[in-house]
Amino acid sequence: MKRDGIWITPNEFVSFASEGSTGGLTKMFASRHKSWDPTSALSYYLPDPDPVLQKQGKDIRIYKDLLTDAHVGACADSRKAGVLTQEWKIERGKANSRRHSFIESVFASLDIDRIITEILDAPLYGFKPLEILWEKRDGLFAPTDVVGKPPEWFRFSPENELLFISKANANGEPVPPLKFLLAQNDSSYDNPYGKRVLARCFWPVTFKRGGYKFWAMFLEKYGMPLLVGKYPNGTDDKKINEMLGMLEDMVQDAVAVIPEGAHLESVETKSSGSTRAYKEFLEFGNSEMSKALLGQTLTTEMGKTGSYAAAQTHFAVRREIVESDRKIVEGQMNQFICFLYELNFSADEPKPVFRLYEQKQVQKDRAERDQILTHTGVRFTKEYYTREYDLQPEDFDLVEPKPEEGGHREFAETLSQRTLDKFEDAMGNRDEELQGQAEAALDVIFSLAEDAESFSEFSDKLATAYPELDTKTLSKQLEKTGFISQAWGNMSAEED
Repeated sequence: MKRDGIWITPNEFVSFASEGSTGGLTKMFASRHKSWDPTSALSYYLPDPDPVLQKQGKDIRIYKDLLTDAHVGACADSRKAGVLTQEWKIERGKANSRRHSFIESVFASLDIDRIITEILDAPLYGFKPLEILWEKRDGLFAPTDVVGKPPEWFRFSPENELLFISKANANGEPVPPLKFLLAQNDSSYDNPYGKRVLARCFWPVTFKRGGYKFWAMFLEKYGMPLLVGKYPNGTDDKKINEMLGMLEDMVQDAVAVIPEGAHLESVETKSSGSTRAYKEFLEFGNSEMSKALLGQTLTTEMGKTGSYAAAQTHFAVRREIVESDRKIVEGQMNQFICFLYELNFSADEPKPVFRLYEQKQVQKDRAERDQILTHTGVRFTKEYYTREYDLQPEDFDLVEPKPEEGGHREFAETLSQRTLDKFEDAMGNRDEELQGQAEAALDVIFSLAEDAESFSEFSDKLATAYPELDTKTLSKQLEKTGFISQAWGNMSAEED
């Protein structure tokens, strides 16, 4: 008889229909407690699997020393700046408005930039604990501060729970619930300590520091002239040693007194090797650090060769790393919001969301283009305005523009009124007969403007009506009316 179930071991079969089978499916079967792992079986906490720390026999504090390197420190600051330069907001979503206002007030009372900076230590050190200090205000729990703590103070249990290693408990004690945020970089069940980008910089920095030492020795040996002292045959050792001492002093002071009969000369040395080899060695170390921290090199090192396409590719790689760091920050901030709801409200109700975003300035040319396209009949969606202008869908509505009354007559009427007004201002009460003649001349232009919706179309109609007149001739004809040329120029400026 065929049975539905699963073989847990070669000799143990659990039927799906049997009692307690669902409990077996929901519980973890392969765990550290059951597996034979010599590295963790005899320990109360999970050892750090970092190969660099294991070989050096030290803890995570050796990575802090790497930040004193000028290149590593600059790359680390640049990586953090990619997130710190972004703006942040609390999106309400479907959350209650009062809850949303409370969350906004909480974040407004904290130094968010400093907190984000400390969260961004997680990619550098693998993980970063942050302790929340709570107080009760107006019947609600609210934080007074969120403080990043040194990661070397903490370990992880075999169940991947955060443990604090204290003087009272060297094996580690679990941290209180709703008390700590834990930022982790690419952590896993096998490695809750996360991946540390500074671990990839350890050997480049170590060899770079050694390279500086040997380069300095090389320059000292081959970059300075060699002083040679000559003494007569038969000079005793005491005199020889005295001359040697004077030469050593001369290297520092460039001044020496030598006895009569001794000879001193300076010999220019030529290096047996090129200093370029040392420089290339150090530059290679810097490029390895740039790739470890930023994923590329062009944003920190501009070589003599390269292309625009390569630079764009490198910037795209850096943006991807910044995006990854941004998700770490958003994850911890939203976890913080969950803590606030668990302490004060219901954990199951909709919550506001913390978001980081790049502040995009509205481009004038884009706004003008969209306005022109809208007048020609193009209708943009809310998704377009949300994406291009960084607006929230709930902040605006799309309204169908009102149709223009009179259609093309609006341009003609505007032209007529504007031109007549200018004419009256220019002519005043000089000559009623002259005024009548000018108005008759304008009737021809007004009739062409009746069917024009823009100055461009109006110009085309004039060119059609007077095909034999070029632009200069047409301008001269208009100038005969005295004031029309001025109106023409004003209309051209407004159309442009």
